[in-house]
Amino acid sequence: MQKVRVVQWGFGAMGSRMVALMADKPTLELVGVLDADPKRIGRDVGALLGIGRWAGLRVEDASSSADVLRRLKPDVVLHAVTSFAPVAWSQFRCAVEQGCQVITIAEEMAYPQAQNALLAAEIDACAKAHGVTV
Repeated sequence: MQKVRVVQWGFGAMGSRMVALMADKPTLELVGVLDADPKRIGRDVGALLGIGRWAGLRVEDASSSADVLRRLKPDVVLHAVTSFAPVAWSQFRCAVEQGCQVITIAEEMAYPQAQNALLAAEIDACAKAHGVTV
């Protein structure tokens, strides 16, 4: 069975727990972690979590996200950074444009049409153009 290549974007309270939960999922391969916090960037993911499975995998700077995603070629990006659709979209748009499926914890993304119909249409059109879902 082919593993699903995953990048975790956001490694705070939610994102770090999402990564910890992946430890028991043999079909998921964590290939990268992005974060904006200078206290996390460059640190070992396994050491931060106390999980040896990801020893050697380092948290990368989210400001270089497009380059990191291009290099890592994930299948899925798990986005755990913000609650707000416009902010989330400005961050993970590069993932959609590179053909990555995106799962986000942004509450407004549950039904973005309610907050901003134009933005929802833009996200939908971009995802369809790149053959992915958000």
